[in-house]
Amino acid sequence: MKVLLISLYHPELVRGGEQQIAHELFQGLRATPGVEATLLASIDHTSPALYKSGARITGFDGRPAEFLFLTQEYDYTWEKTPNVALAESFIEFLRLIQPDIVHFHHFMTFGIDYLTLTRRVLPSVKIIFTAHEFLTICAANGHMVRRVDQSLCTRASAVRCHQCLPEHPPEHYFMREMWMKTHLESVDVITTPSRFMVEQFTSWGLPADKFVHVTNGQGTHRTMPATAPGRRNRFGFFGQLVDAKGLHILLAAVALLRADGFTDFVVEINGDNIQFATPERRQEIESFLAEEARLPAAERQVIFNGAYHHQQLVDKIIHLSPI
Repeated sequence: MKVLLISLYHPELVRGGEQQIAHELFQGLRATPGVEATLLASIDHTSPALYKSGARITGFDGRPAEFLFLTQEYDYTWEKTPNVALAESFIEFLRLIQPDIVHFHHFMTFGIDYLTLTRRVLPSVKIIFTAHEFLTICAANGHMVRRVDQSLCTRASAVRCHQCLPEHPPEHYFMREMWMKTHLESVDVITTPSRFMVEQFTSWGLPADKFVHVTNGQGTHRTMPATAPGRRNRFGFFGQLVDAKGLHILLAAVALLRADGFTDFVVEINGDNIQFATPERRQEIESFLAEEARLPAAERQVIFNGAYHHQQLVDKIIHLSPI
């Protein structure tokens, strides 16, 4: 059985949960007898040295069966790639690999229409789509958070989406919903890491029988040691340093505790990709960390450890012992 995995970014180039899950699944399939797995991971111009003149799909760092899709001209409004040459290369790649299953872990940087393109090129292929967030439903980065008041959004509609993103008229969001649903019809199975997501997608109008709930696995077989007794005063943040992950809320909590005179704690921040945060949020986080770094080491409640590789995760959690 041949399986092609489509990933938003490669975890060696841009770290993040979706690409890590996709790569771990790829590695697991590669180790499974009778399965021939291929990975096609996108990159964008944050890795300019990997772009070669005239190239559209290339191998990656000598790794067997791992390829890079060199995204160009991506349209984030309609979630599509208008570059015809890229589409032609993708078609050629599909015909060369001849997969039995194509598993899209994301469509961003490829295009939602690549689901339909895959079906047209390989009519009998099984197409799986994993929804890691709500980007098909929500044009506001798939977060389902209302930009008008930062409240949770329970449903999308043409008017409600226009309120969050007034640069387009309500009709635009009506057409966007039709565009997304049309291409999702090409999918045989949609998996989600939470049952709540299934409820949201079915409420949006997708058929319930297409969904399968599959929790995200952990790619390490190491076990966590028993928790030692003591104070619970060391906290860890693990993730991308972007708006939706809430690091700014954690830092605001630190400021509130300090204002009340409570300093018997440490927060360790482990993460990367602050370049993907909004400029305002990036400045807020970087200013806080810069001020913290100017304090004497004994007076710091916030420690920034920088990026980490997924294999380091258990060691970093173990390090978070009481102080």
